[in-house]
Amino acid sequence: MLPLLYNFIYQSSRIAQTIVSRHYCGCEGVFCTHMIPLVDIKRFIADCFISLGATDSNAEIVADGLVNTDYMGEVKYGVSQLENYIKSVDDHTCNPKAQPQIEEEHTSVAVVNGNNGFGHVTAKFCMDVAMEKALTTGIGMVAAKVELKLKKQIFRFH
Repeated sequence: MLPLLYNFIYQSSRIAQTIVSRHYCGCEGVFCTHMIPLVDIKRFIADCFISLGATDSNAEIVADGLVNTDYMGEVKYGVSQLENYIKSVDDHTCNPKAQPQIEEEHTSVAVVNGNNGFGHVTAKFCMDVAMEKALTTGIGMVAAKVELKLKKQIFRFH
């Protein structure tokens, strides 16, 4: 198991583009607080997933999702869940290489199978399909078959 340095994320700073980490420092016997740049924590999380066999794109999507969730103030569902995600890959309940597939498709509607992959990857794929359909027909609806919990996931689209 990887030692998780960022287990106690408790707030974010939108102005400074940082996440605040509070963790116990065993050598001094006190809690330490550090400001971690978003870029660094995203890279750390992506590297964790890549080391577990995730594709680069899947690792980046999940890292963005977890960090953005914290950044938007939903810390219960963000970076603090990293250890649970790692456990789900370790015990084979999540396939880090899985790619979502469209199982059924109509003009404005689709059904997507997440293939037991990360919920963030499936959610992003579904959103991309829905937006493409909406541009073409005026409305896009996608249902996702996901065996893992999606929980609360926040994505920022540009």
